[in-house]
Amino acid sequence: MVASHDGEPDRLRISFIYDLLRLLINKPKESGGFGAFGGNFIMIKVNGYYVLLCHLMAGSLAVNKGEVVAVGQPIARAGNSGSSIQPHLHIQVMKNSDYFPLFKSLLPFRISNAWVKRGDGWKSEQDIKLQSGGNYRFGE
Repeated sequence: MVASHDGEPDRLRISFIYDLLRLLINKPKESGGFGAFGGNFIMIKVNGYYVLLCHLMAGSLAVNKGEVVAVGQPIARAGNSGSSIQPHLHIQVMKNSDYFPLFKSLLPFRISNAWVKRGDGWKSEQDIKLQSGGNYRFGE
């Protein structure tokens, strides 16, 4: 793991309209630190690329900077920290470790396997391209 931040509280009260307006007006700024926008986060370097996991639950980070992370190892829990309107896990893959300007160095990626919500149930699938609005479960 190459970077992390913990200590941002999980948001208990959420107003979609207020939060959206606040985000549009204030726009994320580098000077405020990424934690104000991405909340609690972990960045992992994998094969020369960087995986950023954001909006993690306060106090749930189970790895430290410099620690090697193994496939399948629990590293944190999804939460609602930072500029988040609902509990979720934000995942992005980048060509470098600079998250500012936002979305500049993003790369497409696929998930090797996960549970995907299909109708009333969950189906195990492989080689998944995540879709906006999709429902996914990772792990057991």
